[in-house]
Amino acid sequence: MNKKLKRALASAVVLAMAASVAPLSVYADSNSGITPTSDDNTALKEWKFDFGSYAPTDTSWTQVTADSVYSQETGYGFLGQSPETLDLKAVVDGYNQSSGQETTLLNGGSGTDEYSDYVYTEDINMPIRFALNVDRNTYYKVKVTMGNSDKDSQIYLTSERRHFVIMDETITAGDTLTKEFTVAVHDVKWKDRTAGGEPIYEDDMLNICVYGDNPMLNTIEITQIEKPKVVWVFGDSTVTDGATGVPYFGYNTYAGWGIAVAKYLPSDVAVVNLGEGGLNTSNTAYFNVGLEDMTAGDIVLLQMGHNDDSPASYTAGLDYYYNSTTEKDATFVLCSPIERLSSASTEAYHEAALAYATSKGTPFVSLHDITKDIYSEMGDIGQWYTHTCLWEGTPAAPKSERDASHLNDFGADMTTARLFEALGELSAEFPVLADYVSEESIEPMMPEDEIMKGGTNDYVMPPNDFYPLPEASIAYPQIVDITSANVVNIDGTD
Repeated sequence: MNKKLKRALASAVVLAMAASVAPLSVYADSNSGITPTSDDNTALKEWKFDFGSYAPTDTSWTQVTADSVYSQETGYGFLGQSPETLDLKAVVDGYNQSSGQETTLLNGGSGTDEYSDYVYTEDINMPIRFALNVDRNTYYKVKVTMGNSDKDSQIYLTSERRHFVIMDETITAGDTLTKEFTVAVHDVKWKDRTAGGEPIYEDDMLNICVYGDNPMLNTIEITQIEKPKVVWVFGDSTVTDGATGVPYFGYNTYAGWGIAVAKYLPSDVAVVNLGEGGLNTSNTAYFNVGLEDMTAGDIVLLQMGHNDDSPASYTAGLDYYYNSTTEKDATFVLCSPIERLSSASTEAYHEAALAYATSKGTPFVSLHDITKDIYSEMGDIGQWYTHTCLWEGTPAAPKSERDASHLNDFGADMTTARLFEALGELSAEFPVLADYVSEESIEPMMPEDEIMKGGTNDYVMPPNDFYPLPEASIAYPQIVDITSANVVNIDGTD
């Protein structure tokens, strides 16, 4: 990571889990303003977007320029650019971007064909958020091309509610990078911590986001497909899709490990994360949102325990999920809860999970042991750089609370990488799992020594000079009173 980006990261300390304020209503016809490549009403739809100043002569391409703000009339465009596309609920795409935090988008490139031009930003780690209005509970093959700039780029690419696709990859000047993956646009039940209630978010928006140092979008090609193989993820706040503030700073994000699952899947497999903060095994309504669409051959990755009353109630509650999954001829994979950085260990739930999986003959992954190993390898100080710091108080008097329960993006990525290593090993006994593990060699993001040492020669606890408290002179709308946040406390209570 270059020094300019490190300095930008250090100045971007915001609380990722805070709720924004206004939902975006998107109910425009999914073909509005766009010409799919097939006009056969019985065929699945296809869209091809060319970003930048070049006006494509091939009518199958739709031009998207830097000022193409999302609207219900067009059914596509950029979020985070107008009053209507700022201050959205984080459930839309996982980014808390408020008024005054707009990303400045620019047209770049030569503009001689679809791949030579692009839309980019010079705002380091500010997101380029593209959205397309689609039908609810549908599935898509997505192909994103980025690059062809006159300088190197450091790229992060996410889909839907900030699902990791590419994290911290370099594109050399003059080169392009193309990534193909599968996306599920699916409803989820969630907790609206601003307005209150537990509504179902009726998701009719396909979201793609890129950020980093010199990020850009050249083209996006989207094809609707029949339901593919799907990983259904379910759990509590240590599993759920965690939102981030902007500019992005990966050390201070609030992320469940489920947010990283997409990164480790084969390109033909989609993921739906049904998890939410504060859940225990009795909260079946959240899981049920996906149950109707689950089909034979799918897999469920479930981790609970942090919020259950006891190992006995936890074990009893697992029956609903196991039975519901197997009745669909899908595979139930039980994961023990991640360990905490406190004396409130999850060991008892690990033992209960292992006993349950053994009794059912179902795949078991010990995330308890995986995270314990990660913490041990990182060391007494380094382990805290895999967890978030929660910022509380006010911009005039901020202070930090190191979170013993919740991972940041680094911890989520490291944990999920090892989870998929475990699934690969289990595929010898459970062959269906082989279809869900990418054959590519994919490395997780790792905390950097320079950040963890904070400009010194020794490791220091966060916050430090490279991982600072927010400046009192800057308005951070995501700073909240920690007592009002829906998190698991150090003693394991919600």
